[in-house]
Amino acid sequence: MTARDDIISALGLVRSGTCGYTREIFRSPVVIAAEALPAALGGPRPAGTALTFLVAPDAPVVLHRLRVDQMYQHHAGDDLELLLLYPDGSGYPAGSGEVVLLGGGVTTGARPSCLIPGGTFHAARTRGVDGYALLGTTAWPGAIPGDAEMGDAAALAKACPAMAGEIARLAG
Repeated sequence: MTARDDIISALGLVRSGTCGYTREIFRSPVVIAAEALPAALGGPRPAGTALTFLVAPDAPVVLHRLRVDQMYQHHAGDDLELLLLYPDGSGYPAGSGEVVLLGGGVTTGARPSCLIPGGTFHAARTRGVDGYALLGTTAWPGAIPGDAEMGDAAALAKACPAMAGEIARLAG
Protein backbone atom coordinates (compact mmCIF):
# COMPACT_ATOMS: atom_id res chain seq x y z
CA MET A 1 0.00 0.00 0.00
CA THR A 2 1.05 3.57 -0.65
CA ALA A 3 1.03 6.40 1.90
CA ARG A 4 -2.03 7.74 0.10
CA ASP A 5 -3.87 4.43 0.46
CA ASP A 6 -2.87 4.21 4.13
CA ILE A 7 -4.30 7.70 4.78
CA ILE A 8 -7.54 6.93 2.94
CA SER A 9 -7.95 3.75 4.97
CA ALA A 10 -6.96 5.25 8.33
CA LEU A 11 -9.34 8.20 7.95
CA GLY A 12 -12.21 6.25 6.40
CA LEU A 13 -12.31 8.45 3.30
CA VAL A 14 -14.57 7.53 0.37
CA ARG A 15 -14.46 8.65 -3.26
CA SER A 16 -16.40 11.85 -3.83
CA GLY A 17 -17.94 13.30 -6.97
CA THR A 18 -16.28 16.66 -6.33
CA CYS A 19 -13.26 16.50 -4.01
CA GLY A 20 -11.17 13.35 -4.35
CA TYR A 21 -11.77 11.23 -1.24
CA THR A 22 -13.81 12.74 1.60
CA ARG A 23 -15.36 12.18 4.98
CA GLU A 24 -17.57 14.55 6.92
CA ILE A 25 -16.06 14.94 10.38
CA PHE A 26 -18.46 17.50 11.87
CA ARG A 27 -22.03 18.69 11.36
CA SER A 28 -23.24 21.25 13.87
CA PRO A 29 -26.30 20.20 15.83
CA VAL A 30 -27.32 23.88 15.79
CA VAL A 31 -29.67 24.49 12.87
CA ILE A 32 -30.19 27.98 11.51
CA ALA A 33 -33.81 28.62 10.52
CA ALA A 34 -34.54 29.40 6.86
CA GLU A 35 -35.92 32.83 7.71
CA ALA A 36 -32.58 33.81 9.30
CA LEU A 37 -30.65 32.95 6.11
CA PRO A 38 -30.53 34.45 2.61
CA ALA A 39 -33.36 33.04 0.46
CA ALA A 40 -30.78 31.78 -2.06
CA LEU A 41 -29.71 29.11 0.44
CA GLY A 42 -33.13 27.51 0.12
CA GLY A 43 -33.96 26.55 3.67
CA PRO A 44 -32.57 25.71 7.10
CA ARG A 45 -28.94 24.68 7.49
CA PRO A 46 -26.55 23.48 10.16
CA ALA A 47 -24.47 26.30 11.61
CA GLY A 48 -21.34 24.68 10.18
CA THR A 49 -19.85 21.55 8.65
CA ALA A 50 -16.32 20.18 8.28
CA LEU A 51 -14.75 17.60 5.96
CA THR A 52 -11.40 15.94 5.68
CA PHE A 53 -10.43 15.23 2.09
CA LEU A 54 -7.57 13.85 0.04
CA VAL A 55 -6.81 14.98 -3.50
CA ALA A 56 -4.63 12.94 -5.85
CA PRO A 57 -3.67 13.13 -9.55
CA ASP A 58 -6.43 10.62 -10.37
CA ALA A 59 -8.86 12.14 -7.84
CA PRO A 60 -8.77 15.95 -8.26
CA VAL A 61 -11.11 18.63 -7.05
CA VAL A 62 -13.39 18.88 -10.08
CA LEU A 63 -14.86 22.17 -11.26
CA HIS A 64 -17.80 22.97 -8.97
CA ARG A 65 -19.18 25.52 -6.53
CA LEU A 66 -21.11 25.60 -3.28
CA ARG A 67 -23.59 28.26 -2.21
CA VAL A 68 -21.83 28.78 1.14
CA ASP A 69 -18.41 30.13 2.09
CA GLN A 70 -15.79 27.52 2.83
CA MET A 71 -12.22 27.51 4.09
CA TYR A 72 -9.68 25.01 2.74
CA GLN A 73 -6.80 24.11 5.08
CA HIS A 74 -3.74 22.16 3.90
CA HIS A 75 -2.58 19.44 6.31
CA ALA A 76 0.00 17.25 4.54
CA GLY A 77 1.41 16.06 1.25
CA ASP A 78 1.80 17.95 -1.99
CA ASP A 79 0.89 21.55 -2.57
CA LEU A 80 -2.47 22.11 -4.25
CA GLU A 81 -3.02 24.47 -7.18
CA LEU A 82 -6.49 25.89 -6.54
CA LEU A 83 -8.35 27.66 -9.35
CA LEU A 84 -10.91 30.23 -8.13
CA LEU A 85 -13.46 31.83 -10.49
CA TYR A 86 -15.29 34.57 -8.62
CA PRO A 87 -19.03 35.36 -9.01
CA ASP A 88 -20.78 38.73 -8.92
CA GLY A 89 -21.19 40.00 -5.36
CA SER A 90 -18.14 38.17 -3.97
CA GLY A 91 -16.06 41.30 -3.49
CA TYR A 92 -14.02 40.46 -6.61
CA PRO A 93 -14.73 41.74 -10.13
CA ALA A 94 -17.21 39.52 -11.99
CA GLY A 95 -15.44 37.26 -14.47
CA SER A 96 -12.19 37.39 -12.53
CA GLY A 97 -10.23 34.62 -10.92
CA GLU A 98 -6.88 33.47 -9.66
CA VAL A 99 -4.80 30.39 -8.97
CA VAL A 100 -3.76 30.00 -5.34
CA LEU A 101 -0.99 27.67 -4.20
CA LEU A 102 -2.18 25.94 -1.05
CA GLY A 103 0.42 24.06 0.97
CA GLY A 104 3.20 24.01 3.48
CA GLY A 105 5.73 26.17 1.65
CA VAL A 106 4.62 29.52 3.07
CA THR A 107 8.10 31.02 2.61
CA THR A 108 7.93 30.20 -1.11
CA GLY A 109 4.45 31.55 -1.81
CA ALA A 110 2.07 28.84 -0.63
CA ARG A 111 -0.78 29.57 1.77
CA PRO A 112 -1.77 27.16 4.55
CA SER A 113 -5.46 28.04 4.09
CA CYS A 114 -7.73 29.74 1.57
CA LEU A 115 -11.24 31.19 1.76
CA ILE A 116 -13.53 30.19 -1.12
CA PRO A 117 -16.48 32.62 -1.16
CA GLY A 118 -19.89 31.05 -1.70
CA GLY A 119 -20.73 30.81 -5.41
CA THR A 120 -17.06 30.60 -6.47
CA PHE A 121 -16.37 27.91 -9.03
CA HIS A 122 -13.19 26.09 -8.12
CA ALA A 123 -11.05 23.14 -9.16
CA ALA A 124 -7.69 21.90 -7.94
CA ARG A 125 -4.80 19.61 -8.80
CA THR A 126 -1.87 18.40 -6.74
CA ARG A 127 1.63 19.62 -7.51
CA GLY A 128 4.50 17.62 -6.10
CA VAL A 129 5.97 14.17 -5.62
CA ASP A 130 3.96 12.72 -2.72
CA GLY A 131 1.03 11.82 -4.96
CA TYR A 132 -1.62 13.35 -2.70
CA ALA A 133 -2.64 16.41 -0.70
CA LEU A 134 -4.53 16.00 2.58
CA LEU A 135 -6.82 18.88 3.42
CA GLY A 136 -9.73 19.99 5.53
CA THR A 137 -12.60 22.26 4.69
CA THR A 138 -15.11 24.02 6.89
CA ALA A 139 -18.29 25.69 5.68
CA TRP A 140 -20.65 28.12 7.36
CA PRO A 141 -23.49 27.99 7.38
CA GLY A 142 -22.99 24.31 6.76
CA ALA A 143 -23.08 22.66 3.38
CA ILE A 144 -25.92 20.23 2.77
CA PRO A 145 -26.42 17.41 0.24
CA GLY A 146 -27.23 18.80 -3.18
CA ASP A 147 -25.26 22.05 -2.67
CA ALA A 148 -22.55 21.28 -5.22
CA GLU A 149 -23.19 22.67 -8.69
CA MET A 150 -20.86 21.26 -11.33
CA GLY A 151 -19.15 23.78 -13.61
CA ASP A 152 -18.92 23.80 -17.39
CA ALA A 153 -15.28 24.58 -18.26
CA ALA A 154 -16.06 25.84 -21.76
CA ALA A 155 -18.83 28.18 -20.57
CA LEU A 156 -16.69 29.48 -17.72
CA ALA A 157 -13.75 30.08 -20.09
CA LYS A 158 -16.06 32.29 -22.18
CA ALA A 159 -17.31 34.12 -19.07
CA CYS A 160 -13.76 34.53 -17.69
CA PRO A 161 -11.57 34.89 -20.80
CA ALA A 162 -8.54 36.05 -18.80
CA MET A 163 -8.64 32.71 -16.96
CA ALA A 164 -9.30 30.46 -19.98
CA GLY A 165 -5.78 28.98 -20.00
CA GLU A 166 -5.88 28.18 -16.29
CA ILE A 167 -9.39 26.71 -16.63
CA ALA A 168 -8.13 24.41 -19.40
CA ARG A 169 -5.04 23.45 -17.36
CA LEU A 170 -6.71 22.85 -14.00
CA ALA A 171 -10.29 21.96 -14.87
CA GLY A 172 -10.17 20.79 -18.49
